[in-house]
Amino acid sequence: MWQTPTSLEQPSEATYDPRARAVYLASASGRVGALDAKKGTLLWETLPRAERNDTDWGATRVRLVEGALVATTPEGAVFSLDPAHPERKPHSG
Repeated sequence: MWQTPTSLEQPSEATYDPRARAVYLASASGRVGALDAKKGTLLWETLPRAERNDTDWGATRVRLVEGALVATTPEGAVFSLDPAHPERKPHSG
């Protein structure tokens, strides 16, 4: 149906969000990207959140959990973000 280039290095398996009509992907460096599910257009991409790991690309995951995106990277970093505001920093304390 469509093909879209991203700057994500070897992206993870896609996660679909029916409410946002978006597809989310993550990379080993902790970058996350969103694509419009119908058109394939890039909605946004984040900056890296982890050290890049060139050995185990398959360990990268992104899942939708109660409206938040939760991603894991090969070296064990876990983080979440709000897909409506992907660049917001988490609130501390």
